[in-house]
Amino acid sequence: MADIIPSLLRTLIMDASIAEELLKQSDNQAHRRNLIRSNFAVLEGVVWEMKESVREAADHLGELTSLADLAFRDRIYAVNDKGDLVERFQPMGLLTAIRYTGKQAQKIAPELVIDFSGEGWSCLRSAIKVRNRIIHPKTGEDLLVTSKNLGDLSLALKWVLTITEDTMKAMIVVRREFNEKLTELLSLLKAGDPETLRLYQQIYQDSR
Repeated sequence: MADIIPSLLRTLIMDASIAEELLKQSDNQAHRRNLIRSNFAVLEGVVWEMKESVREAADHLGELTSLADLAFRDRIYAVNDKGDLVERFQPMGLLTAIRYTGKQAQKIAPELVIDFSGEGWSCLRSAIKVRNRIIHPKTGEDLLVTSKNLGDLSLALKWVLTITEDTMKAMIVVRREFNEKLTELLSLLKAGDPETLRLYQQIYQDSR
């Protein structure tokens, strides 16, 4: 399993595992905050891998528009003060990235189901609020992490891992089916099938 996990994500998972072990050894607020931070690093890494999976599948199928590609890569175009068009990095928020990736995935795999009405999505939204306040605290209370907060984080992580696995599997299926159809078409063209040649010539003429 480890061999197919990108090295960056593997490192993030290791950090989160260490944070969890430290919390088990000594349950204090510092360790709780560290667990929140390290697990959100994992969540960001996992969602990035899901985005890349969908982007690559859409590109493989010829369904990736230039605007969709920019969004997947967290890029926008803007005009600078010199009047030049420049590409800029503008990352999506985690919730937006999941919503966008799910919608794009369902365009090419309509059977894919992602439940945004259940406990997982709700817990993720709650966990993000906790992450935000401990990263940008305004009062001492902002640094407190309750057992309920940790429980929400655990459920959110499981939900994200599940939808990521489901989405990536769906992308594998649609790419395999596309390749099988393309292989069949090429075989028919190679064999000189009259109907396939006629359709191919028609498509060629329509594209000119």
